[in-house]
Amino acid sequence: MDEGDNHDRLATIAQLRATIASVEEQWHSDQKLAQPAFSDEISDLGQAKKIALRYMSTRPRSSWEVSQEMRRRHVIDPVADQVIERFTQVSLLDDRGFAKQWVSTRRGSKSLSLARLRHELTAKGIAADLIAEALDDAEESEADLALALARRRVASMRGHDQNTLIRRLSSQLERRGFAPGVVRAAVFQVVDETLGATPPARLGNIADDE
Repeated sequence: MDEGDNHDRLATIAQLRATIASVEEQWHSDQKLAQPAFSDEISDLGQAKKIALRYMSTRPRSSWEVSQEMRRRHVIDPVADQVIERFTQVSLLDDRGFAKQWVSTRRGSKSLSLARLRHELTAKGIAADLIAEALDDAEESEADLALALARRRVASMRGHDQNTLIRRLSSQLERRGFAPGVVRAAVFQVVDETLGATPPARLGNIADDE
């Protein structure tokens, strides 16, 4: 092999090495970009407070809801705990007040049963003793609330036969969480008021079938 051929071979090898190095460098760069970024964690207290306040500005929130939102936004646990503690101290967060307002609003606008309200508050992380306190403050009894709801609903069911009224009214009351006994009593009275006829003894079974 003459000197010229050897020079060309060395140049080709050098070029291949450079190409391989470039490809490897690009591969490592892509791998770094593909890895999850842990630098997104938020440890600044001021920034965490802004996240919490922005979340609270749309509607009343429980402490648990705010805590979950901060963690979803990558606020580290110690800082999130500090925000909850501070906001509770200055009454920006008040789970007792939140629970009472929730019961008052949902019971008034949706005619929900106490069981349904208890389930909703539990899902929002409210402590059991605060839920019990809020439900104890509910002014209207379950029976009165169910009866009032049935009377409102039956107004749109004029012309239906007795069994249809029973099924539809029972279904609507049950969806709001009223106990079977409360449903039967309310439907019994409303059907009697509407049709002037006492529902059959099967009322309970028909209501339970829905």
